[in-house]
Amino acid sequence: MIPKIVDTKFLNEKASKAKTFIKKIKQILSLGEEEFSKNPMYPDRTKYYLVVLTDELQQIACHILEVYFQQKFNEKCLEKLVSEEILDAKLSRSLYDLYKLKETLLKENMVYTPENMYHTVSDIISTLDKLLILELAQILKELKEKQPSLKVPVNFKKVNQHISAIKSNLLKLDTFLKYPEEEFLNSPMFIDRSRYFIVVIIDSSLWICRHLLRKLGDRKTDNCFYKLSERNIIDKDTADLLEYFASNRELFANPTKDIDLKEFYTKLKLSKDAYIQFIKNTLNFILGK
Repeated sequence: MIPKIVDTKFLNEKASKAKTFIKKIKQILSLGEEEFSKNPMYPDRTKYYLVVLTDELQQIACHILEVYFQQKFNEKCLEKLVSEEILDAKLSRSLYDLYKLKETLLKENMVYTPENMYHTVSDIISTLDKLLILELAQILKELKEKQPSLKVPVNFKKVNQHISAIKSNLLKLDTFLKYPEEEFLNSPMFIDRSRYFIVVIIDSSLWICRHLLRKLGDRKTDNCFYKLSERNIIDKDTADLLEYFASNRELFANPTKDIDLKEFYTKLKLSKDAYIQFIKNTLNFILGK
C-alpha cells in the first residue's frame, strides 16, 4: 500500500482560505446584532461564507483522516474527525456545530431567524478564530512525526500521483486483455485504447524513474530502467520489459503508425505484473525497506 503523506502545502492553502472566510464573517458580526438583523444582506452573506468555510474545513478534515488512518475518506470527514477526538474538545464542538448549522441553513423552507443566526455563528466563529490555526499546526506536527521517513528525498506527492495513474490505466488495460488474443487483434478499438493506456503508463513510470535517478545524483536518465536495475532497485527482467515499452513510446502514441500487433499483445499481457513490481520495488527503495 502507498503510504499517505502529509501534504503541507495543501493544508496551508486550505487553512489560509478558511482563515479568510472566518475573517469575513467576523467583519459582518462586528456590525452588531441590530444591524445584522435588520439588513437581509448580512445573514445571506454570512450563510454563503459559512457554506464555503465548511467545505474548506471538510477537505482539511479528509486529508488529516487519510494520513492518520492511512485510508481514503471522501465524505462526512468533519463529523468523523470530531468523533475521533483528534482535535481539542472545544474546537471539536464548534466544528460539529458548524457542520450541523450548514446542513440546517441549506434545508429548504428552514426558517432560521437573524437573531438566532447571529448568536450561534458568533460562538462558532469566536472559537474557530482562536483555536483552528493553532490546533492544525499541532496536528500537522504530530502527523509529520508519525509518517515514514524517506531514504531518498523524492517529491512523494508527485510520485503517488504517477503511481495512481499507472494503476488506474493498468485496470483499464486489463479490461481489453481479458479477451482472447484473436478477438483483441481483430478489434481496432481495443488496440487504439490499449495504445493510449500504455502510453500513459509509460509516461508515469518514466517520470518516477527519472525523478528517482536525479535524486540519486544521476543527471543522465537515458535507459532509465536499466540504471535502476544496475542499482538493484528493480530486477533485470522488469527492466527489460519496461525499456521495451519506453523505447516504443512514440510508436505506440502515433495511431497512424503500424505496430507488430502479436508482439504488442504478448508484451501487454506481461505489463501488469512488471509495472506493479516496479511500483513495489521503487517504493520500498524510497522508504528504505
